[in-house]
Amino acid sequence: MSIHYWQHYVGSLTAELERVSGGQLQFSFLEAGEKVLSLSEANALQCSLLTKAWVREVAWHHKKVVHVIAKAIIPKTDSKAYRTLREWDDSPLGHLLYQHNMDEQLPWLLSPDQGYVLHRRRLLSFDGHPILLSEQMTQSLIDTWELA
Repeated sequence: MSIHYWQHYVGSLTAELERVSGGQLQFSFLEAGEKVLSLSEANALQCSLLTKAWVREVAWHHKKVVHVIAKAIIPKTDSKAYRTLREWDDSPLGHLLYQHNMDEQLPWLLSPDQGYVLHRRRLLSFDGHPILLSEQMTQSLIDTWELA
């Protein structure tokens, strides 16, 4: 898969990573907790800069090499979505989100952090509640699964 493919992909990232890798990518729950939104996160979610959010971070890796890091960010002020995300614990978010009434905007690209080749964000509306997804992909994802 090319980097261009991932720049424009919409839908469950979890399901697509499983399909592309033939189930060989392993999912890991990294952490979850409360944090104050960054300026760009607050702008994307149309919240004030001091808004607290629940942030859940996960990774997909193959042979101990990280291929994708993803974060789901829900404003704490949105109590229904906030409670729901907290209840999901360490399950892959894609399996849960795409089973509900959800709308998704096209992804937009950001400058990737060091060690990543692609950083994209997507805004989802989960039963009318905003969730911001931030996904960073490594060159290993592109190289390993390019022929899939």
